[in-house]
Amino acid sequence: MTAVISRAVVVGGHDGRAEIEVEITYDNGGTATISLDEEACTASLDRAGICSIDELVGQPWSVVLPALGHDTNTPSTPDRHQGVSS
Repeated sequence: MTAVISRAVVVGGHDGRAEIEVEITYDNGGTATISLDEEACTASLDRAGICSIDELVGQPWSVVLPALGHDTNTPSTPDRHQGVSS
């Protein structure tokens, strides 16, 4: 089993531009939250055939990997947090 996307929302970035905040849930129940550049994420979703960020929930987190390569403010591997965040 692979980590899956459990939440995806549009948020304001530190520079005032929109970002996509994605929560990833791992098999052990741990979670990680990553922020993705809107343009890179949109291109990544287009390639995957996803039309809305709502469709990200339940998808494997690898769907957003191409966007991570374009976002210089996000680490290439999300930090894992033990336990489920609220």
